[in-house]
Amino acid sequence: MAVAKNIVVYTALFGKHSGLVEQKNFKGIDFICYTDRDDIQSKTWQIKKVELPVRGDATRSARYYKLNPHEHLDAKYDVSIWIDANVLILQNVHDLAYQWTKEHIVACFDHNVTVLDPRDCVYEECDAIIKLGEETGGFKDDPQVMLEQMQGYRDAGFPEHYGLIFSAVVVRKHKDKDAIALMQGWWHDLKNGSKRDQLSFNFNVWKLGLKDKVKVLPGDLRAGNPWFFMIRHRNDFRWKVFRTRLKKRLGLLKLKNLEPHKINTGK
Repeated sequence: MAVAKNIVVYTALFGKHSGLVEQKNFKGIDFICYTDRDDIQSKTWQIKKVELPVRGDATRSARYYKLNPHEHLDAKYDVSIWIDANVLILQNVHDLAYQWTKEHIVACFDHNVTVLDPRDCVYEECDAIIKLGEETGGFKDDPQVMLEQMQGYRDAGFPEHYGLIFSAVVVRKHKDKDAIALMQGWWHDLKNGSKRDQLSFNFNVWKLGLKDKVKVLPGDLRAGNPWFFMIRHRNDFRWKVFRTRLKKRLGLLKLKNLEPHKINTGK
C-alpha cells in the first residue's frame, strides 16, 4: 500500500493586522506562511519572506496566495489546506484531507451553519457587509464595487440561495485541472471586482458546473467542528492558544453544530 505524501497547510500574512497562530508539529504536515514582515517567527511554520504580489494591496496579496496554490506551492504536494492566520488546528488532519479530496476537488465549510450569522446566499452576504459598514463606519470593501459585481452575477443568471462558503479553511486537490479552473475564475473575480472572496467562490462553482466536486464539511468553522478553531485576530495568540488546548485536553472546549447537515444544493 502506497504511503500518503505530506500535505501542506499554508497561510499568508501581510501588514500588521494580526499575529500568527503557532501550530503543533503534526506528522505528515508541512506548514508554510508567506509574509512581508520581518517580525514573524515560528517553530512550526516555514516563514517565506515575499514581496506583495499585488502592489499596495495587502488583502489581495494574501488572497493571491490563498486562491492560487497551483502557482506557488512545491510540486511535491498533491493536497493543500489554506487556513487564515487566526485558525488553530485541533488535531492531525493529514489522513482526513486525503479522504475529503478523494472524490472531490475542494472541501470547505458552509456559512449557513454558523451560529452567529448563517447565510446561504452571496447576495445576502453582500448586503450584510454593506450594512455592517454603515453601522460601524468602516467598510470592508467599496460598496459600489460589490453591488456592481452582484448585479453582474444576477445578469449572468446566478440564482439566489445557491450556497455561501466560509472560506477561512479551504482544502484542495490543487493540481486537478477542474480545481485550477475554479481557482482561476475565483481569482479573476477577486482581482477585478470585490476583494471579499466569499462573494465570488460559489458563483464560479455554479458557472463551471462543479457543485458535485465540492465537499462541504460538517459543523461551524468558528467553534463547531473537531478539526479547526477560529480565534479573534490579535498580535499575540500564545495565551489564547494555551487556554484552548488546555480546555480541549480537559474536555471543556465547547463545540457547537457538530451534527452532519444537508446543505442547500442550489436546485
